[in-house]
Amino acid sequence: GTNRYDTAAKVAQAGLNSYGLIASEVLLASGADFADALAAGPFGFKRTAPLILTEPGSLPPQSAAFLEDNSSAIQKVTAVGGTAAVSATALTQAEKAAETPSNDRQNEGIQVSPQSADSLANSGTRSFVANGITSATVDIVLVPCANVSNDNGSTKFVNSNGGSVADKTNRPGATPPAVAPDDADAGNVRISSVNGTPTSEAPHRNEYANNVAPVNGVVSFDVAGPGATDTSITCVVPVVFQDSNSDDALNVGAGNPAAPTERFGTGGRTTFGPTAAGSGDFTVNVTSIDNAANTFTGCTLSTPTDTVPEVSNSGACSSYAWDGTDTYQTGETPNTASSSLAGFEANLSIGDDVAGTYTPSGDSTFRLVDEAPLAPTGVTATQGAGPGPTATATVTFTPSTTSVTPLKTSTLVHNVYRLTLVPSTGTCPAFGAGAYTKVNSSSATSPYNDSGLLPATYCYVVTAAVNGATGTRGETAAAPVKVTLT
Repeated sequence: GTNRYDTAAKVAQAGLNSYGLIASEVLLASGADFADALAAGPFGFKRTAPLILTEPGSLPPQSAAFLEDNSSAIQKVTAVGGTAAVSATALTQAEKAAETPSNDRQNEGIQVSPQSADSLANSGTRSFVANGITSATVDIVLVPCANVSNDNGSTKFVNSNGGSVADKTNRPGATPPAVAPDDADAGNVRISSVNGTPTSEAPHRNEYANNVAPVNGVVSFDVAGPGATDTSITCVVPVVFQDSNSDDALNVGAGNPAAPTERFGTGGRTTFGPTAAGSGDFTVNVTSIDNAANTFTGCTLSTPTDTVPEVSNSGACSSYAWDGTDTYQTGETPNTASSSLAGFEANLSIGDDVAGTYTPSGDSTFRLVDEAPLAPTGVTATQGAGPGPTATATVTFTPSTTSVTPLKTSTLVHNVYRLTLVPSTGTCPAFGAGAYTKVNSSSATSPYNDSGLLPATYCYVVTAAVNGATGTRGETAAAPVKVTLT
């Protein structure tokens, strides 16, 4: 599995499928520490009850999916250690997931299989088949998992602007980028083939397949991850729908979340992520963090952690999981300063280095080289003066001055990124989620004047970076700000 919660859910499902466990009772243990789950193992085997894990404050999606998939058989969820170990919130969420109707897609007319959740490596591919189609063609779109929910057996979608189109379900225009809230955007995950034929859609719209004709009443398609060198973690739900008004979007009714008004069906949630690291010593640069799952992704450094500039191997990236039994240190050299789980979690950020010894099924040592700068603060964007018929946006900010590693403080730079917002009433996407363009040629200073612009609405992001880093790696971004130039 991609993390401990995914692994526990897969082991529990294997126990049901092949080793005589029965889903009438499910044990729920804390995934923040191993003691409760370890002690409950023999107890669960004696009661033929599978055991799954939860985060301290909420139920992770992999555990929720296991409970939903087996809800028709579950009669009881037992919190191992009581609410002193498993929060009341997590237990309530687990009980609700276990009570999900066996037909938890009651408003879906198209049957998309498989419907179970699964996790794959970023190099993987998952195949789906859709039946129950009553139109000449269907559209397929990949929607972020966070945008799809179940309300008393009915599937609903986020509809943040209250319009007639569900967020992230509109086929983007032919010209990139796709930035409107309704535009389909599933990161680098894509529909790679339809009915056995590879797709040839442009990268910014390849999470959407348009006007797909069924073959003998069935549509088959493959969903592919972003590739082995990608370090992101992406969860998507494939949606097949009959586009009755030919607007290349999934139409929904009132409310947020909202139920579709077009015939549709959803496949199983699919999470793509980097390959889990194996046992041994490691030195990596952190490229992504999933605090909810207590995992980070890092790419192997081919230079020491105090080297400027660092060199990391983007083709050698893995995910690492931490917990309360691991040993934590800080600094450029081993054993120079001890730390704690809380300190590690508070200071870990993209761009940092982490070294140590990793043991997937045991205790690991993590040494954090905390070198990513703090994000700039006080960012504003206002309309400035001219020149001529064009407009200027004036971006002000309080620079970042903190980089824990002194050697790298001298390489601290600030960058300004711009995105044209369409429609202008939309919300600025987060840095890394939208197609922002760097507008400064050297380290930016405040105020920064971005001139020669046409009247429009723009989003700006200011970042602090070390080693002259570009893109999202090694940069810490402030929240985006929005300005309309007239």
